[in-house]
Amino acid sequence: MFLFFIIYFFLFSFLYIPCKVLGEDIQITALANSYSPDDQSYNYIVNSFNEYSKKENLGIKLDLNLITSANSTNFIYDYGTTIEEILSKGRDKYDIYFYDLVYTKRFGKYFVNLGDKLPQEHLDMYKFKYYQDLYFSNNQWVSLPLKIDYRVFYVNKNLLNKYNKTVPLTWDELIETGRYIYDNEFKDNDDNDYFIYNGSLDEDESGTSTTIEFIHSYRKSVNDPLPDFDSPEAIKAVMKMKELKEKISSDEEYKKYGSFVTKRISNGNAIFLKYWYMDGVNSTYEITTLPGGKEGISTSCLGGTNIGISIYSSVKAQKAAIKILKFITSKEIQKQYSMKYKVYSGISSLYDDEEVCGELDCELYKRLQPVPRPTRDNENYDKYSSNLRKYVYEYIFGNKSVKEALENILNLRKLYTVSLETKETYIGLIFFILLCTIIGILVLSLIFIFIPPFKPYFSFLPKDFWILLILGIIMVLCIGFTEYGEITVFKCHIRLFLLAIGFSLTMVPCLYKLVINFCVDNRLSQWVEHHRYYFLFLFIGFDLFFNEIILIHPYSVDKHGIDYGKTFQICVFKTSYSKTFEYLFIAMKSFVMLGIMILIFLEWNMENSFRDVRLMMSANYINALTFIFILAINMFKFNDYIAYFFIKILIYIVYGISNFVFLYGFRIILFIIDKYIINEKEKMNDMINNLKNNFDTATVVSKTASYSSNRSSKNVNGTI
Repeated sequence: MFLFFIIYFFLFSFLYIPCKVLGEDIQITALANSYSPDDQSYNYIVNSFNEYSKKENLGIKLDLNLITSANSTNFIYDYGTTIEEILSKGRDKYDIYFYDLVYTKRFGKYFVNLGDKLPQEHLDMYKFKYYQDLYFSNNQWVSLPLKIDYRVFYVNKNLLNKYNKTVPLTWDELIETGRYIYDNEFKDNDDNDYFIYNGSLDEDESGTSTTIEFIHSYRKSVNDPLPDFDSPEAIKAVMKMKELKEKISSDEEYKKYGSFVTKRISNGNAIFLKYWYMDGVNSTYEITTLPGGKEGISTSCLGGTNIGISIYSSVKAQKAAIKILKFITSKEIQKQYSMKYKVYSGISSLYDDEEVCGELDCELYKRLQPVPRPTRDNENYDKYSSNLRKYVYEYIFGNKSVKEALENILNLRKLYTVSLETKETYIGLIFFILLCTIIGILVLSLIFIFIPPFKPYFSFLPKDFWILLILGIIMVLCIGFTEYGEITVFKCHIRLFLLAIGFSLTMVPCLYKLVINFCVDNRLSQWVEHHRYYFLFLFIGFDLFFNEIILIHPYSVDKHGIDYGKTFQICVFKTSYSKTFEYLFIAMKSFVMLGIMILIFLEWNMENSFRDVRLMMSANYINALTFIFILAINMFKFNDYIAYFFIKILIYIVYGISNFVFLYGFRIILFIIDKYIINEKEKMNDMINNLKNNFDTATVVSKTASYSSNRSSKNVNGTI
């Protein structure tokens, strides 16, 4: 029977399974979204690959789940969150994801590094000025584009020709030309359906794109990068945005976008329009580049659809997905796709191809001056973009000043840290000097345990444990240095390591002595007394194990900031696994403090440690409060990075000073007091002895004088 089972197993493994793999295609599933229920571009890609796979006998079949407004009204408007929910749970439901390129930073950690999978010559086709902004995440090439979108300028050439006007090259020309045409064309028709220019400042992503475009259009030269938000160029740009609204539009019109604009692209009822490059435009319009702050400077926000491969797919599925991605992003397929659907490809060399240029405006492409949105440094781009719009609109449609609005935007991206520089605050330098001074005092104070007169005062612990105790205090104080500069995952774990080991080195020596004093004849106390390093290592070993095991799901560095606040970084545990071990760490340290409290209570009246237990009780109270504050500070949201820094450093300093004073420094003070008392007693004794000697001398002199006086009297009487 057993032999029959073995034969069956081998036949199943070597015959059935290979036949199944060879007989069936590898199923690769892709997820995509489209706002148009009639979008056939994705089906074209899928069908093209499946035909190619069948022809080349690849044994791969691509299936697509296309989310549209027709089949999923909820997910279509929150597609990014849908992808995040799938990938963050490590699910392999989909192998390939089509997504908006603004989410490359957000999803990049879930995607395969294409730099290791695709030939370099294939990747090189997609290199251009901003390729790292669009395809990279954490310095890895994680995606390639299906298509690239550009925002362009739709100009009503019929109206421009009628009034003998040229295409505006600057924003000032747009205001002048648009106002002139509108006032003359519709001066007797106030109920017309025309408008001069759409500001595109809606409540969605278009408002962000418009803001970035305007600022980019005010750079000094063509090759300059996007000006900083606190630059004079940015101030001029945002002020010009408001000027356009006030001179050629209204609050309502300036917010119009989406279907409102596409309707006018179709019917021609506008003088100027700004929208993504698209097919099926009314012949009234000429498509050209957007105006700028001066002639020769233009702008165009980059958009598009990227493709990424999930790291959670099986190795076999990943290899198959790589072949699919390579096919879709090949030059030939990109050429066919671009020509068929009138969209731009990420392969720049295609715009030197006569066939492509017969279907697409290649000259327009070459004149565009694109700018990416600031997605590369913002993993939570949706939140950043929403806040950016909010602050800009407070100036455009509200009463905030332009400088205030731009400063708030700057604070969204700028990370505020405390350093030794005194430009913004002196607190970093002050606390650095204070920490160094305290640590220096602690190190120098170790000399007292080696001075013979102090020996009785430090008999409570062996010398090596005193050294370890001071080292533990110093380690906790050193956590303060990790608060300086930019916070990293490494710094987060160093803090935890210093806190765990430092706490153990400070408190375990005290616990060691309390255990010994509690039961002198007990086997446990005897073992602890003769194996104190083993006893200490039980706690240190737990700390090391805890710090190592937590690396499986390490800290994350989060950006913390509120409305109109300054963004700073904090260390957080995000997974339930790491939070469980955090609670275990808290429980362990609480157990040590509780054990010390109980032993202190039991030894409260023991003569040989009468003073020591009271000092330890004070230190333990402070430690418990410090521990509570360290936990609490991570639960409350601070609005000010300086206040957050100040409180954390202050907690470490209070811990260090209180433990040093109660456990170590007070013994030096007692020695000085005792020495002073002894000296005073000696002085008092000397004074008493001197007084006594003086009194005895005075008595002798007095007696001698009295005796001499008596003899003199007798002699006188005898003479008489």
